[in-house]
Amino acid sequence: MNIEALTPKNEEEWNDFCLNCSEAWFRHTTWWQKYILCCREDSDSENLSFIIRQDGKIIAIVPLISQYIYTDHENHEFANYDTPCPTIAIKDGISYKQRCEVLDFAFEYIEELAEQTSVSLGKFFIDPLIDASPYEHFDDFDLLKYEYYPSVKTTSIIDLTVGSKKVLQQMRKGHKAAVKAAYRDGGFRVDIFDKSNSADFQSSMGIMQNVHFIDAGRKTRSDQSWLVTYEWIKAGYSFLVMIFDENLNEYIAGAWFMTYKQKAYYGSYATIDTSLLQGRVGYAVQWAAIKYLIEHEYRNYETGWNFYSSYKGEVDDKVLMISRFKHGFGGKKYPLFSFEKRY
Repeated sequence: MNIEALTPKNEEEWNDFCLNCSEAWFRHTTWWQKYILCCREDSDSENLSFIIRQDGKIIAIVPLISQYIYTDHENHEFANYDTPCPTIAIKDGISYKQRCEVLDFAFEYIEELAEQTSVSLGKFFIDPLIDASPYEHFDDFDLLKYEYYPSVKTTSIIDLTVGSKKVLQQMRKGHKAAVKAAYRDGGFRVDIFDKSNSADFQSSMGIMQNVHFIDAGRKTRSDQSWLVTYEWIKAGYSFLVMIFDENLNEYIAGAWFMTYKQKAYYGSYATIDTSLLQGRVGYAVQWAAIKYLIEHEYRNYETGWNFYSSYKGEVDDKVLMISRFKHGFGGKKYPLFSFEKRY
Protein backbone atom coordinates (compact mmCIF):
# COMPACT_ATOMS: atom_id res chain seq x y z
CA MET A 1 0.00 0.00 0.00
CA ASN A 2 1.14 3.55 -0.60
CA ILE A 3 0.00 7.07 0.33
CA GLU A 4 -0.92 9.73 -2.22
CA ALA A 5 -1.94 13.25 -1.25
CA LEU A 6 -5.22 14.60 -2.63
CA THR A 7 -4.45 17.09 -5.42
CA PRO A 8 -6.38 18.77 -8.25
CA LYS A 9 -5.01 16.03 -10.55
CA ASN A 10 -6.67 13.17 -8.68
CA GLU A 11 -9.75 14.84 -7.20
CA GLU A 12 -12.03 13.58 -9.98
CA GLU A 13 -10.85 10.03 -9.25
CA TRP A 14 -11.45 10.70 -5.54
CA ASN A 15 -15.03 11.81 -6.18
CA ASP A 16 -15.69 8.84 -8.47
CA PHE A 17 -14.54 6.58 -5.64
CA CYS A 18 -17.00 8.30 -3.27
CA LEU A 19 -19.89 7.73 -5.66
CA ASN A 20 -19.15 4.01 -5.78
CA CYS A 21 -18.25 3.41 -2.13
CA SER A 22 -20.96 2.53 0.41
CA GLU A 23 -18.86 4.11 3.19
CA ALA A 24 -18.75 7.56 1.61
CA TRP A 25 -21.30 10.34 1.54
CA PHE A 26 -21.16 13.96 0.37
CA ARG A 27 -18.97 15.07 3.28
CA HIS A 28 -16.26 12.74 1.96
CA THR A 29 -16.11 14.52 -1.41
CA THR A 30 -13.82 17.32 -2.51
CA TRP A 31 -16.97 19.41 -3.05
CA TRP A 32 -17.48 19.48 0.73
CA GLN A 33 -13.79 19.97 1.51
CA LYS A 34 -13.61 23.11 -0.64
CA TYR A 35 -16.52 24.54 1.33
CA ILE A 36 -14.87 23.77 4.69
CA LEU A 37 -11.57 25.28 3.60
CA CYS A 38 -13.15 28.65 2.79
CA CYS A 39 -15.98 28.73 5.33
CA ARG A 40 -14.03 29.97 8.34
CA GLU A 41 -11.71 32.69 7.16
CA ASP A 42 -9.78 32.68 10.44
CA SER A 43 -9.22 28.93 10.54
CA ASP A 44 -5.77 28.66 8.91
CA SER A 45 -7.15 25.55 7.20
CA GLU A 46 -5.03 23.07 5.27
CA ASN A 47 -6.26 20.08 3.31
CA LEU A 48 -4.18 17.03 4.29
CA SER A 49 -6.56 14.45 2.80
CA PHE A 50 -4.90 11.42 1.27
CA ILE A 51 -5.53 8.35 -0.86
CA ILE A 52 -4.39 4.82 -0.07
CA ARG A 53 -3.57 2.82 -3.19
CA GLN A 54 -2.80 -0.82 -3.73
CA ASP A 55 -1.52 -2.02 -7.11
CA GLY A 56 -2.30 1.43 -8.49
CA LYS A 57 -5.98 1.37 -7.49
CA ILE A 58 -7.68 3.35 -4.74
CA ILE A 59 -8.66 1.13 -1.83
CA ALA A 60 -9.40 3.92 0.68
CA ILE A 61 -9.71 7.68 1.04
CA VAL A 62 -9.06 9.70 4.18
CA PRO A 63 -10.66 13.18 4.33
CA LEU A 64 -8.42 15.20 6.65
CA ILE A 65 -8.46 18.95 7.21
CA SER A 66 -6.27 20.77 9.71
CA GLN A 67 -7.61 24.00 11.22
CA TYR A 68 -7.36 26.19 14.29
CA ILE A 69 -9.31 24.88 17.24
CA TYR A 70 -12.32 27.22 17.29
CA THR A 71 -11.79 28.31 20.91
CA ASP A 72 -8.00 28.08 20.90
CA HIS A 73 -6.04 29.63 18.04
CA GLU A 74 -2.78 28.50 19.57
CA ASN A 75 -3.50 24.90 18.59
CA HIS A 76 -4.73 22.96 15.58
CA GLU A 77 -7.13 20.05 15.13
CA PHE A 78 -8.29 17.64 12.47
CA ALA A 79 -11.92 18.72 12.02
CA ASN A 80 -14.45 20.16 9.57
CA TYR A 81 -15.35 23.65 10.78
CA ASP A 82 -17.54 22.91 13.86
CA THR A 83 -17.86 19.15 13.27
CA PRO A 84 -15.43 16.21 13.15
CA CYS A 85 -13.89 14.88 9.95
CA PRO A 86 -15.77 11.98 8.35
CA THR A 87 -14.02 8.68 8.91
CA ILE A 88 -11.93 6.86 6.32
CA ALA A 89 -13.93 5.24 3.51
CA ILE A 90 -12.68 1.83 2.41
CA LYS A 91 -13.41 0.11 -0.89
CA ASP A 92 -16.37 -2.28 -0.87
CA GLY A 93 -15.79 -6.00 -1.06
CA ILE A 94 -12.40 -6.38 0.60
CA SER A 95 -11.85 -8.82 3.47
CA TYR A 96 -11.97 -7.99 7.15
CA LYS A 97 -8.25 -8.71 7.42
CA GLN A 98 -7.53 -6.25 4.60
CA ARG A 99 -9.75 -3.64 6.25
CA CYS A 100 -7.74 -3.94 9.45
CA GLU A 101 -4.50 -3.56 7.53
CA VAL A 102 -5.81 -0.46 5.76
CA LEU A 103 -6.95 1.07 9.06
CA ASP A 104 -3.59 0.39 10.72
CA PHE A 105 -1.81 1.93 7.74
CA ALA A 106 -4.08 4.98 7.64
CA PHE A 107 -4.00 5.83 11.33
CA GLU A 108 -0.24 5.36 11.53
CA TYR A 109 0.06 7.98 8.80
CA ILE A 110 -2.46 10.27 10.53
CA GLU A 111 -0.24 10.14 13.64
CA GLU A 112 2.75 11.13 11.50
CA LEU A 113 0.83 14.04 9.97
CA ALA A 114 -0.28 15.22 13.41
CA GLU A 115 3.34 15.31 14.55
CA GLN A 116 4.60 16.98 11.37
CA THR A 117 1.93 19.71 11.40
CA SER A 118 1.66 20.21 15.20
CA VAL A 119 -1.98 19.11 15.30
CA SER A 120 -2.93 18.43 18.91
CA LEU A 121 -6.49 17.08 18.53
CA GLY A 122 -8.12 14.66 16.10
CA LYS A 123 -11.91 14.42 15.68
CA PHE A 124 -13.71 11.91 13.45
CA PHE A 125 -17.29 10.70 13.04
CA ILE A 126 -19.18 8.01 11.15
CA ASP A 127 -21.56 9.80 8.80
CA PRO A 128 -25.05 8.32 9.41
CA LEU A 129 -25.99 8.92 5.76
CA ILE A 130 -23.49 6.44 4.36
CA ASP A 131 -25.09 3.38 2.76
CA ALA A 132 -23.10 1.03 4.99
CA SER A 133 -24.71 0.34 8.36
CA PRO A 134 -23.31 2.69 11.05
CA TYR A 135 -23.50 -0.20 13.54
CA GLU A 136 -21.38 -2.49 11.36
CA HIS A 137 -19.10 0.41 10.55
CA PHE A 138 -18.60 1.13 14.25
CA ASP A 139 -17.68 -2.53 14.83
CA ASP A 140 -14.98 -2.29 12.16
CA PHE A 141 -13.81 1.12 13.34
CA ASP A 142 -12.64 0.11 16.80
CA LEU A 143 -10.72 3.34 17.21
CA LEU A 144 -10.04 2.51 20.85
CA LYS A 145 -7.26 0.46 19.32
CA TYR A 146 -5.70 3.71 18.15
CA GLU A 147 -6.44 5.43 21.49
CA TYR A 148 -9.38 7.51 20.26
CA TYR A 149 -12.05 8.21 22.86
CA PRO A 150 -15.56 7.36 21.56
CA SER A 151 -18.80 9.23 22.23
CA VAL A 152 -22.33 8.75 20.97
CA LYS A 153 -24.92 11.42 20.22
CA THR A 154 -28.06 11.01 18.12
CA THR A 155 -29.32 12.49 14.89
CA SER A 156 -32.81 12.53 13.37
CA ILE A 157 -33.38 10.95 9.95
CA ILE A 158 -36.76 10.97 8.19
CA ASP A 159 -37.76 8.03 6.00
CA LEU A 160 -39.13 9.76 2.90
CA THR A 161 -40.22 6.56 1.17
CA VAL A 162 -43.41 6.47 3.31
CA GLY A 163 -44.78 9.53 1.44
CA SER A 164 -45.69 13.07 2.47
CA LYS A 165 -48.94 12.14 4.25
CA LYS A 166 -47.16 9.71 6.58
CA VAL A 167 -44.25 12.09 7.16
CA LEU A 168 -46.71 14.80 8.23
CA GLN A 169 -48.46 12.39 10.58
CA GLN A 170 -45.17 11.48 12.25
CA MET A 171 -44.29 15.09 13.10
CA ARG A 172 -44.57 16.46 16.62
CA LYS A 173 -48.13 17.70 17.20
CA GLY A 174 -47.15 21.36 17.35
CA HIS A 175 -45.02 21.11 14.21
CA LYS A 176 -47.80 19.42 12.27
CA ALA A 177 -50.24 22.16 13.30
CA ALA A 178 -47.71 24.89 12.40
CA VAL A 179 -47.12 23.42 8.92
CA LYS A 180 -50.84 23.19 8.23
CA ALA A 181 -51.43 26.74 9.52
CA ALA A 182 -48.60 28.18 7.42
CA TYR A 183 -49.99 26.80 4.16
CA ARG A 184 -53.61 27.44 5.09
CA ASP A 185 -53.06 31.13 5.86
CA GLY A 186 -50.75 31.73 2.91
CA GLY A 187 -49.35 35.18 2.19
CA PHE A 188 -46.13 33.81 0.78
CA ARG A 189 -44.66 32.08 -2.25
CA VAL A 190 -42.19 29.21 -2.13
CA ASP A 191 -39.40 29.31 -4.71
CA ILE A 192 -37.11 26.31 -5.08
CA PHE A 193 -33.79 26.65 -6.89
CA ASP A 194 -31.98 23.57 -8.14
CA LYS A 195 -29.80 22.68 -11.13
CA SER A 196 -32.78 23.06 -13.47
CA ASN A 197 -33.38 26.77 -12.86
CA SER A 198 -30.28 28.34 -11.27
CA ALA A 199 -28.73 30.08 -14.24
CA ASP A 200 -26.62 32.48 -12.19
CA PHE A 201 -25.48 33.09 -8.63
CA GLN A 202 -27.30 36.36 -7.93
CA SER A 203 -30.76 35.07 -8.82
CA SER A 204 -30.46 31.99 -6.57
CA MET A 205 -27.80 31.53 -3.85
CA GLY A 206 -27.07 35.27 -3.90
CA ILE A 207 -30.59 35.87 -2.53
CA MET A 208 -29.91 33.47 0.33
CA GLN A 209 -26.56 35.11 1.04
CA ASN A 210 -28.25 38.50 1.40
CA VAL A 211 -30.94 37.14 3.76
CA HIS A 212 -28.25 35.40 5.81
CA PHE A 213 -26.21 38.62 6.10
CA ILE A 214 -29.21 40.64 7.30
CA ASP A 215 -30.28 37.91 9.72
CA ALA A 216 -26.81 37.63 11.31
CA GLY A 217 -26.23 41.38 11.27
CA ARG A 218 -22.71 40.76 10.02
CA LYS A 219 -20.67 38.71 7.58
CA THR A 220 -20.14 35.28 9.15
CA ARG A 221 -18.95 33.37 6.07
CA SER A 222 -16.61 34.17 3.22
CA ASP A 223 -18.01 35.14 -0.19
CA GLN A 224 -16.19 32.14 -1.63
CA SER A 225 -18.14 29.74 0.59
CA TRP A 226 -21.40 30.97 -0.96
CA LEU A 227 -19.99 30.53 -4.46
CA VAL A 228 -18.99 26.97 -3.55
CA THR A 229 -22.52 26.10 -2.41
CA TYR A 230 -23.85 27.59 -5.64
CA GLU A 231 -21.56 25.22 -7.54
CA TRP A 232 -23.21 22.38 -5.59
CA ILE A 233 -26.61 23.49 -6.89
CA LYS A 234 -25.37 23.52 -10.47
CA ALA A 235 -23.87 20.04 -10.01
CA GLY A 236 -27.07 18.64 -8.51
CA TYR A 237 -25.69 18.26 -4.97
CA SER A 238 -27.85 20.92 -3.34
CA PHE A 239 -31.08 22.86 -3.65
CA LEU A 240 -32.38 26.05 -2.14
CA VAL A 241 -35.83 26.85 -0.70
CA MET A 242 -36.75 30.55 -0.46
CA ILE A 243 -39.85 32.20 0.98
CA PHE A 244 -41.15 35.31 -0.81
CA ASP A 245 -43.47 37.56 1.20
CA GLU A 246 -46.21 38.68 -1.19
CA ASN A 247 -47.13 41.67 0.97
CA LEU A 248 -43.60 43.00 1.46
CA ASN A 249 -42.63 41.94 -2.08
CA GLU A 250 -39.29 40.52 -0.96
CA TYR A 251 -37.59 37.30 0.10
CA ILE A 252 -37.67 36.93 3.87
CA ALA A 253 -36.33 33.42 4.58
CA GLY A 254 -34.58 30.46 3.07
CA ALA A 255 -32.50 27.34 3.57
CA TRP A 256 -30.17 25.20 1.50
CA PHE A 257 -29.93 21.42 1.61
CA MET A 258 -27.21 18.97 0.58
CA THR A 259 -28.27 16.06 -1.65
CA TYR A 260 -26.21 13.03 -2.58
CA LYS A 261 -26.98 9.39 -3.36
CA GLN A 262 -30.73 10.02 -2.89
CA LYS A 263 -30.21 11.24 0.67
CA ALA A 264 -30.35 14.79 1.99
CA TYR A 265 -29.01 16.88 4.86
CA TYR A 266 -30.34 20.19 6.23
CA GLY A 267 -27.60 22.74 5.63
CA SER A 268 -28.35 26.27 6.79
CA TYR A 269 -31.38 28.50 7.44
CA ALA A 270 -31.80 32.28 7.71
CA THR A 271 -34.74 34.66 8.05
CA ILE A 272 -35.37 38.40 8.20
CA ASP A 273 -39.09 37.91 8.76
CA THR A 274 -40.73 40.86 10.51
CA SER A 275 -44.08 40.46 8.79
CA LEU A 276 -47.39 38.81 9.61
CA LEU A 277 -45.77 35.54 8.56
CA GLN A 278 -43.44 35.59 11.56
CA GLY A 279 -43.21 32.21 13.26
CA ARG A 280 -44.50 30.31 10.22
CA VAL A 281 -41.74 30.59 7.65
CA GLY A 282 -39.41 28.05 9.23
CA TYR A 283 -42.11 25.40 9.08
CA ALA A 284 -43.01 26.41 5.52
CA VAL A 285 -39.38 26.03 4.41
CA GLN A 286 -39.02 22.57 5.94
CA TRP A 287 -42.28 21.25 4.53
CA ALA A 288 -41.44 22.59 1.06
CA ALA A 289 -38.06 20.85 1.24
CA ILE A 290 -39.59 17.56 2.40
CA LYS A 291 -42.17 17.60 -0.43
CA TYR A 292 -39.44 18.40 -2.97
CA LEU A 293 -37.31 15.50 -1.75
CA ILE A 294 -40.24 13.07 -1.88
CA GLU A 295 -41.20 14.22 -5.37
CA HIS A 296 -37.62 13.63 -6.53
CA GLU A 297 -37.54 10.16 -4.94
CA TYR A 298 -35.00 10.82 -2.20
CA ARG A 299 -34.98 8.10 0.45
CA ASN A 300 -33.78 9.83 3.62
CA TYR A 301 -33.57 13.34 5.04
CA GLU A 302 -31.33 14.06 8.03
CA THR A 303 -32.60 17.15 9.81
CA GLY A 304 -29.57 17.34 12.06
CA TRP A 305 -27.76 16.31 15.21
CA ASN A 306 -29.73 16.35 18.44
CA PHE A 307 -28.79 18.35 21.52
CA TYR A 308 -30.77 18.28 24.76
CA SER A 309 -30.75 20.26 28.00
CA SER A 310 -28.08 17.87 29.32
CA TYR A 311 -25.69 19.47 26.81
CA LYS A 312 -25.90 22.88 28.49
CA GLY A 313 -22.41 24.20 28.88
CA GLU A 314 -21.29 22.33 25.78
CA VAL A 315 -23.66 24.27 23.50
CA ASP A 316 -25.61 27.51 23.98
CA ASP A 317 -29.37 27.99 24.30
CA LYS A 318 -29.71 28.90 20.61
CA VAL A 319 -28.29 25.53 19.56
CA LEU A 320 -30.65 23.74 21.95
CA MET A 321 -33.64 25.67 20.54
CA ILE A 322 -32.64 24.93 16.92
CA SER A 323 -32.14 21.25 17.75
CA ARG A 324 -35.61 20.98 19.29
CA PHE A 325 -37.12 22.67 16.23
CA LYS A 326 -35.34 20.32 13.81
CA HIS A 327 -36.12 17.00 15.43
CA GLY A 328 -39.77 18.04 15.83
CA PHE A 329 -40.23 17.19 12.15
CA GLY A 330 -40.10 13.53 13.04
CA GLY A 331 -37.96 10.70 11.84
CA LYS A 332 -36.10 8.16 13.90
CA LYS A 333 -33.15 8.76 16.18
CA TYR A 334 -29.95 7.19 14.91
CA PRO A 335 -26.60 6.84 16.66
CA LEU A 336 -23.94 9.38 15.80
CA PHE A 337 -20.58 7.83 16.60
CA SER A 338 -17.62 10.19 17.02
CA PHE A 339 -14.05 9.78 18.24
CA GLU A 340 -11.46 12.17 19.66
CA LYS A 341 -7.80 11.92 20.48
CA ARG A 342 -5.26 14.26 22.02
CA TYR A 343 -2.02 13.68 20.18
